[in-house]
Amino acid sequence: MTERRQHFEVWSAGIDEALQTIGGDPQSGQSSTGLRVPFLATPDLDSRYLFMLCGFQLAENVKARICGLRQFASLGVEYTTETGLALAEQEIVSPNFRLPDGNISWHLLQFSPLLLDKYRLGNGPFDQTNFVETMSEYPALLYNAAGTAIDPSGYYVKLTSYAPPNKGRPIGGEPLGHLGTFHDLRWNWRSSHAWNSIDIPVEGPGFFAFMASVRQSTGAYPLPLSGTSPELAFVKDYGITVPTSGTTGVLIWRVAGSMIVKIEEGESLQ
Repeated sequence: MTERRQHFEVWSAGIDEALQTIGGDPQSGQSSTGLRVPFLATPDLDSRYLFMLCGFQLAENVKARICGLRQFASLGVEYTTETGLALAEQEIVSPNFRLPDGNISWHLLQFSPLLLDKYRLGNGPFDQTNFVETMSEYPALLYNAAGTAIDPSGYYVKLTSYAPPNKGRPIGGEPLGHLGTFHDLRWNWRSSHAWNSIDIPVEGPGFFAFMASVRQSTGAYPLPLSGTSPELAFVKDYGITVPTSGTTGVLIWRVAGSMIVKIEEGESLQ
């Protein structure tokens, strides 16, 4: 008996409006790490943004292990200066940080092929790069067919309305281990131990997904008197009461996830 092993990583990458005129690579691509969160606040309990961060499929009887997870989230603000519009972004590094009226939950799930086919509806009426109706097998913000409008520029970040699938809750997936829902940043994006941070055995057929549900802030909340963490310092510096700040305040800006997978196959030698 000889054993064959294959390692790979899947991760979040998506369109970034800040790259519209400058490009992000030699091919003038407009994607960067992570998925942008729209500016539109989601104060309703049933209107959270639902993201497919990344995923992979296994065929029948193929066994694998999810041996690593990584998470990324950031705060950001669009503000004005004497020379025009500017952006500022701050990685969230404190595991339990959340805005007063905004937060993120994380979900590691398995979907059966039948369930995936049921919700993979094809081209939705507003589908575009990283913006997909109901369900996706690649990084995307998911939406319900009846509830959105796209900014004329073609980017989803300036939505004027949004209705998520299933009230912003993952649809029908089975939790993997104890990670069906968790609320903290426990696996740092830059961790040197990402390749062996967890060990979850999985077997096909199925689609294995890392998802996030985001309640976007209004940006209008009391500012901290002082910054006792990088995130609070950022909010204090760029909150809406600062004269040069924009009108939206500091929002949840970007989310990303990564899964590191090891395929395990056995082959008998005659």
